[in-house]
Amino acid sequence: MDTEITLALKADGSREPWRADSALRARAELASASMDARRVRVNVTIGGHDATSFLEPYLLSFSYTDNATGKADSLQIELQDRDGKWADAWAPGKGTGVTASLNCLNWFGPGKHAGLNCGAFKVDEVEFSGVPDKVSLKAVSASLNSGLRETARTKAWEGYNLRGVAAEVAARHGLTLLYDAPEHTFARQDQREESDLAFLTRLAGARGVNLKVHDGKLALYGAREADSKPGSLTIPKTGSQFSPKSYSFKEKSQGTAFTGCEVSYRDPNTQQVYSYAFDARGNRVEKAASDAQKVWAVNQRVESEADARKLAQNALRNKNGGECAGNIEIMGHPGLVAGVTLSLTGFGRFSGSYFVNKAEHKIGNGYSTSAELRRTLAY
Repeated sequence: MDTEITLALKADGSREPWRADSALRARAELASASMDARRVRVNVTIGGHDATSFLEPYLLSFSYTDNATGKADSLQIELQDRDGKWADAWAPGKGTGVTASLNCLNWFGPGKHAGLNCGAFKVDEVEFSGVPDKVSLKAVSASLNSGLRETARTKAWEGYNLRGVAAEVAARHGLTLLYDAPEHTFARQDQREESDLAFLTRLAGARGVNLKVHDGKLALYGAREADSKPGSLTIPKTGSQFSPKSYSFKEKSQGTAFTGCEVSYRDPNTQQVYSYAFDARGNRVEKAASDAQKVWAVNQRVESEADARKLAQNALRNKNGGECAGNIEIMGHPGLVAGVTLSLTGFGRFSGSYFVNKAEHKIGNGYSTSAELRRTLAY
C-alpha cells in the first residue's frame, strides 16, 4: 500500500494527495523486489522528454527549494561532465522547461512508497565549471513568468476586492486561481510601476493572506487560518528516524514582540489626521494606554476603523512572526513542505507548533530535508 504524501496546492494552502503513476510504481516494484531496500529516485523531464536515465550516471546533487509565500520555488541540479555532453550536445538552454519529482521507495517501511511532485520549472541559469568538469542547472518556477514578476504596471484598482484583483492577475498570466481567504473589499488601491506579483503580494500581505505561485496555480489563503491547523507531522527531538540531525532555535525582541499597532492616515481632502491603536487581538485601545507598550506605527491609507483594525492586526502578525524562529534538518521526508505546520516535542520551551516558511529537499550524500520555521501565532 502506497503512503500518501500531500503535495499539490489546494485552495486553503494545503496539498492534495499524490501517488506515483504506473511507470513510477513499476520502477518502485523492481527496485524494492530485493530486500525491500529504502532508496530515493529523482525523476526529471527536460524539454518535455524523460531525462531520468540520462541524468542518473552524472548526478552529483539535486536540490528543490519550496517557499510558503512571496518567493519563487527553485531547483538546482549539479552534474559531473566527464564526457563533455552536458556542456555541449545535452546542454538545455535558458527557458527550457523542466519538471521534477522524487520517488521514495520503501521509505516508511517495506512496500510503503511516497513521492514529492516538485512541479514545473524553467531553466534560469546554466553554469559550467572545473576541474573536474561540472554543469549546474538552476531553474525557477515556470508559473512565475517574466510578465508576472518583471513587467511593471500602473493602475488604479477602484471598487475591487482582493479576490477580484487575484482573479484578474491569474487570468492575465494563464494561472488557475485557488482562493481561500476573506474577500477584503476596498474602495481604491494604486499599483504604481509594480509588477503584478509585487503588487498582489503587497496587497495580500497587508491583509494577512499568504500568496504562492506553483505548478500553474495562484493560491491565496489566510495566514491566521494556516497557523491554526493541527500539525501535519510530529517531530520528536530524539527517538525517531526523523528526529533532527541538527536544529537551532532563537527568540528575539528587537524588531518583533510588539504588543500593539497604531495606524495613522491624513485625509488628502480635509487634511484631517485619523489615528487608531489596537492590540494584537484587534481590540481598540487608547493611544495614551498604548504609549507604555511596544507599539508598531503604520502610516497608510485606510478607509474605515474596521480597515484600520485589519491592517493593524496583520502588521503585528508580520512583525511578530519572527519572535521565535528555528531551523531543522532531518532525514529526507517528502511530507515536510512549505506551508504546513509541524508539532515539535522534546525541545523544552521551544516545543510546540511551527509554520514551515521554507523547505529544502537535497539529494547527494543521501536524502535530507531542511526547513525554516516560525512559531505559529494565536491571533
